[in-house]
Amino acid sequence: MNKENRVCPKCGVEYYSHIIQCADCNVELVNEVPIIKKEVFNMEKASLISQGVISTLKPLIQILDEMDIPYKLKFEGQEIFTELSPVSDFSLFVPTDKINLITEIINKEINDEFPELLLAEELIDSGKCPACGHNCGENKTCPDCGLPLVIDMDEI
Repeated sequence: MNKENRVCPKCGVEYYSHIIQCADCNVELVNEVPIIKKEVFNMEKASLISQGVISTLKPLIQILDEMDIPYKLKFEGQEIFTELSPVSDFSLFVPTDKINLITEIINKEINDEFPELLLAEELIDSGKCPACGHNCGENKTCPDCGLPLVIDMDEI
């Protein structure tokens, strides 16, 4: 780093000395590069939380970054090749001791974005159809609207 330049203490990007705020992080720049302790990711104390193509994992990775929760992406291989690009499968691991926190964060994000899921869950828990509100009792299918209420994995 040039001694006259400034650096963002959050992302580490270097700026000219006349710039006072990071364009990405919106934090004040500093004159010295901060020493950032990188947490060593221990796969022995990690749990798999999701798998898929990188585009499906990006929203979850963004949440983990925002919460400063360490994670590890593991490349699992390419499922198929197309003329445009390979479709690659990844596994996303987080420290096992962070699972409860991550579950709370994800549930909050889902509930904030899809509040109707909470209502549907409440209806199902009370024995009612989430689509029409009919009292279904122990039926696997709503007798009123025909909505399947239970997915039988043996039939798949």
